[in-house]
Amino acid sequence: NNGGPVRFPDGVLVKSKNNPAVYFISGGRLRPIPSEDVFLAYGWDWKNIIWTTNKIISLYELGTTITLNETKTQLQISSQ
Repeated sequence: NNGGPVRFPDGVLVKSKNNPAVYFISGGRLRPIPSEDVFLAYGWDWKNIIWTTNKIISLYELGTTITLNETKTQLQISSQ
């Protein structure tokens, strides 16, 4: 470890306390989940969201918004 901040792995759902947005980490980037419908369509569970700070969220580059036409495999390996 180089002493830098610990980052969440791909496949994790995160949000900060001060922002209603939920993000899926994919390809090391935060991918916004645009709606409850999209969230539920992927079978995600609200209890699996990791609440974190804005500081941690700011460590990630913002990726593309998740759409309904992606597969879970594409989400995990996406570098967009």
